[in-house]
Formats: sequence, C-alpha cells, structure tokens
Amino acid sequence: MRLLFTTWSGSAHLAPLVPLASACAAAGHDVLFAVPAGSVRDVAAAGLPVAATGSVPVPTGAPEVARPPGRWPSDWPSRIPSLDETQRRILTSLEDRQAGIAEGMLPDLLPLARKWRPDIIVADASTYAGTVVASNLGVPLVCHQWGGPAVLDLGRGAGYRRLFDRFGADPAHHPDVWAGPCPPSLWLPSPATRWAIRYQPALAGASGFAVCVTWEPNARITERDPLLATGIALADAGVPTALVVTPSQRADLPTGLPVLTTLPRCEVLLHQGNGMTGMAAASAGIAQAIVSPRPEQLLIGDRLAAAGAGWHLRGSDFDGDVSVIRDGVLSLRTPAVRSAAAELRREIEALPAPAEAVGMLTALASAEASRSA
Repeated sequence: MRLLFTTWSGSAHLAPLVPLASACAAAGHDVLFAVPAGSVRDVAAAGLPVAATGSVPVPTGAPEVARPPGRWPSDWPSRIPSLDETQRRILTSLEDRQAGIAEGMLPDLLPLARKWRPDIIVADASTYAGTVVASNLGVPLVCHQWGGPAVLDLGRGAGYRRLFDRFGADPAHHPDVWAGPCPPSLWLPSPATRWAIRYQPALAGASGFAVCVTWEPNARITERDPLLATGIALADAGVPTALVVTPSQRADLPTGLPVLTTLPRCEVLLHQGNGMTGMAAASAGIAQAIVSPRPEQLLIGDRLAAAGAGWHLRGSDFDGDVSVIRDGVLSLRTPAVRSAAAELRREIEALPAPAEAVGMLTALASAEASRSA
C-alpha cells in the first residue's frame, strides 16, 4: 500500500502525523511525505521519506484571530451558520489563509501524486491541498487532526471553492475519515466517520513538581504573561512549580523558576489549550488548567472541564487577576479530579495504537479498490 502524507507545517501539524506514518513504514508499506520546502528538514529528522512541494510563507494570522471578539459557543464548530458576522469573518479569514497555502503547494504536489499513485492520502486537517489531490485522484482521504475534540470542517467559502475550481477538484469532496488522538468521550457530536488513535508520548519521570506551566511552541512569553504570573504566584504560595518551554522560549524567560524542556509527570499542567499538549497530559492522567487564547483552544478547555479532569478560563474573560487562575489550578488537586484524569488515561490506553490503525487504513484502501473494480 502506498500512503501519501501531507501537511503545510513542519512543527505542530507534523508531530501528530509521525506516529501513524512511522507505523505504516514499519509494517512494510510505502510512505511519502509531501511538504513545503521549509518543512523538509523536520520530516527528514523524523526518519521518513519526504518530497518538497512548493514554498509557502509561515502565516502570521490576523490580529482579530489573536484576540477574538464575541462569546464563542462551546460547540461552535457544530453551529457555524449561527455565529455572528464577526465570528464568521474570522473563520473565513482562516480558511482563505489555508487555501492560499494550498495554492502554493499544489503545482508541485498534484503532479507528484499523479506520478506516485498513492492508495490513500493522509492529510493534516488544515492542509486543503490533500483534499484537492484526493478529489483529483479518486482515492480515500483521511484528515488527521491534532488533538481537538471537534471536526474542524469550516464553511467552505469563496476562497475554498476558488482553490478547488482552479485545480479541477470538487469543493464538495469530504474526507472518508477524520482521525486523531482525541478520545471519544471528549468528542463534540458530528456525523463524520472518526477514528481515535492512541497517542502516548514518552514523558519524563516523576519530577517532584506539583504544577508545570507550558505554552504553545511558537508563543512569546513576556513578563506580563498570565500563565507565567500564575506560575510565580503558585511558587510563592509554596507549590512546587516548573516551566516547560522550548529552547527559544527559554532564552527570553524573565524569571528564576525551574525550567524544563520536556514535559514531566506532575499533578496539574497549566497551558493554553494546544491539542497535542492536552493529549500528552491526558495520556499520562494529568489534570489540566487551560487559559484559552483562541476559539479552537476553548473547545478542549471546555470538554476537559466537563469531564471533570480540567479547569478552563477563556482568555477573553481574564481580567488581570492572577489569583483566579491560581485558584483554578489549586482546585484540581483533589481526589475527584485525579480520578477523572485517570479515567481519561485509561480510555486513551484502550484506543488502537498507530500499528493497529495501519490495519484500518489497509481496510479502507481495500474497500475503495473493491468499489472501483
């Protein structure tokens, strides 16, 4: 079986794909990653075959995405038509941005795919180029997400349709499967076919820290950052607290708190709602406090809180009082929360491992081959 994996980003959007791609390669299948030139080194570092397809700029995002206005519903992906005009405009701008990235990839990606003739496309869910290729080739498409609880199938607006029209694809084409590491108990309702695939990264051993604080990999940490201020407040209150950061973030840290570069086992993780961070913590039975900066991150925050394994504050609701976040973190250090977090860990442990998901992909390809025969 030939599997073409594709993503537009070599950082956060590549990592969720690597375990499945590696499992496919280990099972003897032909695997190829197609990514923009700037991401080739990241894929090669993961030990996987890679081809460069275009060169796209790293998007910076619109200011209103960074601080989204309005009160977003906890299940907003299920009710996009009912969002207000400003919220729909934000989603349209994100969709147009991703359509522009796909436009930069497809002049190389589409000829490559036609020549290589994959049996399945596995695409990062925000990489529209994968959907275009699957529509053109008539092969199954698996859209792989990065830990969030919702199927992020946005509005398919004018920019999306123009992209598909330009490359001769059907804008109504939908993935055969939405896959990802989020366990079903956290899913928001969706009619889509979904696979939950186990994600259990290796965490450092017990650290002696009760609370760890971390950020999205590309976040810039300043002295006024509320998570940093909360970490300092917790340490001042006698709670063993450490910061978990990337090497580039470490250089800018204006604090004397202990600093780690790998997430260890701890009681509570305070973070921004990054999907893969959330799934890493959930897989280890760690309770999570989330201060979500954007609409996507509020989804996992609300779902973890509803499951009893987390506490969530929307960034738009933060009024500058760090004691609110501090108290939210401390509220998670209870037997009931530990029990809920442990139940979530057990659910993740029971999910199909990437090696088992290879068989699911094989069955999908075989079913398509039978239909086409």
